[in-house]
Amino acid sequence: NSKDRIISFIVMQNDINSIKQTELALNQLHQITSNINKTIDEKIQQLLILGCQLYKLPLAIISEIKGHEYKVLYAQSPNNEINPGDLFDVDNTYCTHVLASDTPIAFHHAGQSSIRNHPCYKGFGLESYIGVPLYVDDKRFGTLNFSGPEISSKPFTERELELIQLFANWLSMELMRI
Repeated sequence: NSKDRIISFIVMQNDINSIKQTELALNQLHQITSNINKTIDEKIQQLLILGCQLYKLPLAIISEIKGHEYKVLYAQSPNNEINPGDLFDVDNTYCTHVLASDTPIAFHHAGQSSIRNHPCYKGFGLESYIGVPLYVDDKRFGTLNFSGPEISSKPFTERELELIQLFANWLSMELMRI
């Protein structure tokens, strides 16, 4: 059936594009992390920009979480809405779900998901979110997350979840040294 062949071709083409995108992201990650002329803060900021581009989301945050306090350590946002030092109640962030799952999680349309009644959705209207826990010295430290108010055109892929975990692994190592 020609319709099935066309669908198979489109799926295969999407897989190839996804692999190419992953290879490009890994190359860019390597360039950022191995640049000896950049400070750790500059590398982290470049990593946040790369993640925003990769996930097509405007907001990136690295948080430190102590008890119920969610402290922004690093941020990338279009109009500097979120800045290092900003404090939130962790229960009002999607990071409560990240901390509960202990692995990368993602929502591409929060308003149509199980978290539509979450205070973060009600307060900030973030439709798309991908986040991962950060560990320092084998202790839960905080999160790395990317988010935005727009609905993502498709669910986040396994490859995208693996990439954010790779970002988190590098960040966890670097945060141990700070």
